[in-house]
Amino acid sequence: GGGVFWLACGDAQALHGDVSRVSRYLGLLDDGDARPSVMLARLRRWLDEHPGWLCVLDGASGPSILPSLSLPATGSVLCTSGSPAAEWEAALGWEYALELGSFSDLEAHSRIVRCLPDAVPSYVKPLVAALRNLPLSISIALGFIREFDVKIEKVKDMLLLDLAARHPPLFHPLTQEQMEDQTTVHVPTIKSHGELSPEAALGSLLGVIMKELSKKGSAACDLLSMASLSHSTGLRRALFQGHAEETKTLPGGRVERTGPDWDALLGSIAQLVRIGVLECGEGDAVTCHPMVQEAIIDRVGASVKAAWGALRRILARGMRGFSPHDPRGWEHSGPLVRHALAAERRRG
Repeated sequence: GGGVFWLACGDAQALHGDVSRVSRYLGLLDDGDARPSVMLARLRRWLDEHPGWLCVLDGASGPSILPSLSLPATGSVLCTSGSPAAEWEAALGWEYALELGSFSDLEAHSRIVRCLPDAVPSYVKPLVAALRNLPLSISIALGFIREFDVKIEKVKDMLLLDLAARHPPLFHPLTQEQMEDQTTVHVPTIKSHGELSPEAALGSLLGVIMKELSKKGSAACDLLSMASLSHSTGLRRALFQGHAEETKTLPGGRVERTGPDWDALLGSIAQLVRIGVLECGEGDAVTCHPMVQEAIIDRVGASVKAAWGALRRILARGMRGFSPHDPRGWEHSGPLVRHALAAERRRG
């Protein structure tokens, strides 16, 4: 067959970058002509001549992406998109546009019990409800429970307390007696599950996780904040090495390292991957799910400025030695520019 190709379609820059990467892999840029229209035309020709391929268009903004690519009919196309299935069906007449929503109660319960066979059923149900049955939130919650070895009921209580603090109208208020009772932790209950959005639940879950991470130092939280600011293509781990080697000169000429310990930084990356809030993608790039990115930026608030400062230093260091007038450096510096632009937008 023609192979499997993955094109990120979140924006024009990401798509252009992946078309360039695939074209280079297929040997279609031997003459160095990297104009987007030329690369796309050559890629179409290659796909037409090599039937049986599968092209994954990841994060497509909507059905309009397909006519703009005009891929030949010699293979198959799989799109992932935040647009409703009905929009794809109406625009393209696709019969197999599937809308992936939340788990059913049974699916969510089964997922948790498979991973945590000792979980008490009476605690699983309220946790599933508080997480709004969202697969991403459930996966992250399971990773958090395993990584920190916390009891499922504690996670449920922490999550509900955070949600109640951020969305008080959705919860039954505590009675005066409960507030005065110092011997028991009283957890608010949800008034209406229908009014609690999956995004709110994910945000509170990440808030709980960040609070626990911060108890062991700020490295993991800082890393998560920077990953949330960056472009969805992910930050390569090598970029962080210079960050870890940052130093400052003290009076008397003594040099002190100000960046995080490199081994500790790698440990933080590994921990966040185990929890499920980060992934290590192609080329060891540290990536963050878009929903996680939005929730983290909403949570960190004023701290986003500090995260942006650290990310800016990392990107500036990565850009050293590249001239904007020298095309030879564009391939390596282009992704860094994407991160800078994404971070600038997200920090507001």
